[in-house]
Amino acid sequence: ALQKTLKSMSINPEVVPFITVWETTSDDNNITIPINADYLSDYNYTVNWGDGTITKNIKNSIIHTYSNAGSHTVRISGEFPAIRMVSSDNYWNTTQQEEANAKKLQKITQWGDIAWSSFDSAFRNCSNLDVNATDTPALSDVHSMSGMFSSASNLKGNKYFDDWDVSSVTDMG
Repeated sequence: ALQKTLKSMSINPEVVPFITVWETTSDDNNITIPINADYLSDYNYTVNWGDGTITKNIKNSIIHTYSNAGSHTVRISGEFPAIRMVSSDNYWNTTQQEEANAKKLQKITQWGDIAWSSFDSAFRNCSNLDVNATDTPALSDVHSMSGMFSSASNLKGNKYFDDWDVSSVTDMG
């Protein structure tokens, strides 16, 4: 709300992006930034793909192909209410593409100033995920964290998880 107020006053606050690190291979050198379709009308975000490419005014999921395999730091800013690595609530309906994409997400290094609306199945199947961010996600509008790290079999976290304000969350399933 503060950022929207500052923008309406023509003051440009410094944008603090949501930063992730993805690993691609020469056999599969693209990543998908997946959205939660329940919030489809709320997206208007920018992605700095870390390879000199910046894509603005994104309203849906987006795929990016890298020219070189390896580790890629991706910065997301703007209106990005939810990330959802799998489109279905049913684990058995996860597509092979979704599973492969989820395994590419290696790190969350910064939550940034994204005003999250949901973490429902957000990082499901992210079996290589290391959350080493020292800031905390903005969770005041989040009511569901159901399955947030479901099947994230090698999840690494840190002491900063203790600082998350989950007082608005009603579903921790």
